[in-house]
Formats: sequence, structure tokens, C-alpha cells
Amino acid sequence: MEPSAVLVLRKYKPLTPYIAEAWERALCDAKVLDHFAKIPEGFRTGFILDFPIISHVQIPLNKDSINQYLSQFNSIIQKELQKNRYIGPFSHAMLKHLIGPFHSSPMSIIPKLGRLDEHRLVQNFSFLHSLSRTLPNPSINSFIDVNRFPTTWGKFSIIYLLIARLPEGSEVAT
Repeated sequence: MEPSAVLVLRKYKPLTPYIAEAWERALCDAKVLDHFAKIPEGFRTGFILDFPIISHVQIPLNKDSINQYLSQFNSIIQKELQKNRYIGPFSHAMLKHLIGPFHSSPMSIIPKLGRLDEHRLVQNFSFLHSLSRTLPNPSINSFIDVNRFPTTWGKFSIIYLLIARLPEGSEVAT
């Protein structure tokens, strides 16, 4: 399929393993659909992230681990392409022509803990901690309003205690 046609299709029908109708039924059955109506709608048409308009193409270099584990990296990319979860490859010029200025984040790859024959692809959405002339766009994560999406990390024991001590009817998301 022509690249521009694929992008239009993805814009109006995002590819996701989640079934919007099933989520809608579950939320309706739980009598919380009014509160979470944006979830099934987001699965149908994509989620609005309030990301600012990008005016400069920014493509930082990937980490050295990509070259260190190049065959594993290529294998992961091929699997994603075969599952239609990735579109491409595109040259920088072609992608800019299709979607306008864009911003990518550097990738790295690490062996999975306890399974050295398997690897995890990591995309660093927190990259760029300080702006420069060659990298003028802030990190993707820097645009997340932490007041709207409070998040923290914790050990299992701490999380267990926090959840166990919550009052009945509390909601938790991961």
C-alpha cells in the first residue's frame, strides 16, 4: 500500500490489540462509562495527547547498544513490520513530506533479565535533558502534564502496602 494511504488509514483506524467494544461493555457493566468514555473512543480513533506542533525535524542518534545487538534489533524491527505495528522504512525526506516536521527519540536495546537470548527495545522518550542548536525540541515526556497523569515507580512491597491500605472503592491504574 502507498505510504500516504497507510498513514491516512492509521489516522482514522489506529492499529491496536485492544477491542474498543469490549472495553466499552466492561466500563458500561461497571457503571463507569461516563467517567472513562475517552478510553474506548481513543482505541477507535486515537488518543489526543496535547503534544505541541513540531517545527524542526529532530533525529538524535541511537545508543551504541543498537550496533552491539544489531541482529537482535533488526529481528525486533522485522517482527513489528510483519505485525503491521510499524510503518516504513521511510527516508527523512519522505517522512517529512508525508507528515511534516517530526521528532524521534533515541533507541537502545538491552538483554531481558534472566533471558540473555531475548532483548528488549527501549525508546527514550525522556531524551533530551537540555536543548541545543542541533537538538532544539524538548523531550516527548516533558510535555506530559504530571497533574493530569500522576505517575510514580515503586517496589512491589511498597505498592502492595499502598494498595492494601486504600479505602474500599479506590481506583488504581498502571
